[in-house]
Amino acid sequence: MPNAEKLAKKQAYFDKLIDLCVNHPNALLVGVDHVASKTMQNIRMEFRGKATVLMGKNTMIRKGLHRP
Repeated sequence: MPNAEKLAKKQAYFDKLIDLCVNHPNALLVGVDHVASKTMQNIRMEFRGKATVLMGKNTMIRKGLHRP
């Protein structure tokens, strides 16, 4: 069973995911496998100020989107 600190982090992630989905009209979900960390860093730097990049595991994203 996860401790209170992990549960709080997961809840904060879910809250951020739901907030982004509710308050932004457009979303893009992308699967990222076998991409170098430098490439991801460059992508995040390019999006800075233009978009929000939220990364997470598939199960975390699914749980967050299926919450009532």
